[in-house]
Amino acid sequence: MRYLQATTSYCLHITRDSSLSLHGFTDADWASSIDDRKSTSGFLVYLGSTPISRKSEKQRSVARSSIEAKYKALTDGTAKILWIRSLLSELQLPSSSITTLWCDNLGPLSYLAIQCFMLALNMLKLTIILFVIALLSKKFRYDLSLQRTN
Repeated sequence: MRYLQATTSYCLHITRDSSLSLHGFTDADWASSIDDRKSTSGFLVYLGSTPISRKSEKQRSVARSSIEAKYKALTDGTAKILWIRSLLSELQLPSSSITTLWCDNLGPLSYLAIQCFMLALNMLKLTIILFVIALLSKKFRYDLSLQRTN
């Protein structure tokens, strides 16, 4: 009750905005809990200039680094934004522009780029393995003179 009394002057400004652009902000505080070393993460999503969704909570697992903690916050924020975009689409109010999700650190984006690179590398390995198996089983023929596969 003391908190409510002390914050009566605080308010959210909800304005009629012609823009239905969706954007959000995420952040995480690595290992902020002294008891279990879990990080706290959160996000805030805006529709135009009006905040429409926010969340701040302790992460479910212990992050090994600040990059991992911020990456988890980004994934939570992304999931919420995708859900809101789906809801707006069902209400026939599609977002007019690309959704932007802001993070205060380049580390999670580097981590994501590495994960995508590793996935592409694994797909390349799988393609090569399947190609070799097909060649060895003689179910695949490569004609060097025509430079095409059959």
